[in-house]
Amino acid sequence: MDAMDAMGAAGIPELRALCERCLREGPVGQTRAEDEPSSCLELFRRALHVRQVGAWDQLIECLTQRVQGWLRHHPYAFLALAYIPDEAYYVDGTFARLFETNAKKRLEFPTPGQAFWYLRRCLNAAIIDECRARRRDVAYEAAPALAAPPFEPGVEGEIDALELLHRLKGCTHHEREWWAVQLRLDDGLPPRTIVERFPAVFPDVTEVQRILARVLARYRRRYPRADTSGE
Repeated sequence: MDAMDAMGAAGIPELRALCERCLREGPVGQTRAEDEPSSCLELFRRALHVRQVGAWDQLIECLTQRVQGWLRHHPYAFLALAYIPDEAYYVDGTFARLFETNAKKRLEFPTPGQAFWYLRRCLNAAIIDECRARRRDVAYEAAPALAAPPFEPGVEGEIDALELLHRLKGCTHHEREWWAVQLRLDDGLPPRTIVERFPAVFPDVTEVQRILARVLARYRRRYPRADTSGE
């Protein structure tokens, strides 16, 4: 063992103790208050700035459960995990984004809350980027086999596509409904293809059809077509 390895090994118990104190801080670090305990912030500093041997691994070990909790409560978690049913994939992606950003430009966190806030942004980027990329791939692969016309609320030529999507989003009650509408209208996927591509999110063709029918009914109640017959 050379001198550098010996110094790193000697610092591991200290890092573990720092991690234990950080874990005891619980959700306090998320408040972004100025008087928060500094154990978590010190762990970030040693991993990102000092680059102490073992600090990066200890940071990941210490905060993985917290990132998993954020993932499970993310509004697009159900979709992200339908694409890749592995929480570790998104946790790894979160820390990879933190590491890469710090390598390009040193990150400064005055409080633990700001460090957690940025880490949560990294998780959000990992989820959204994956969902966007996968959605484009699915739409591209499915398009040649389409036979059914896209879901339409019967307002062709009256408003532009962006306004139509905006109105339809306002007629959905949760993310699953909105995603079904986008896949049907924006990507042109029939209900059966939606179920085949996303069985963990939409397990049944009938359910997809009912979702679309409910949204369409709300749309027609909210935006009745004007009578232009003159009668």
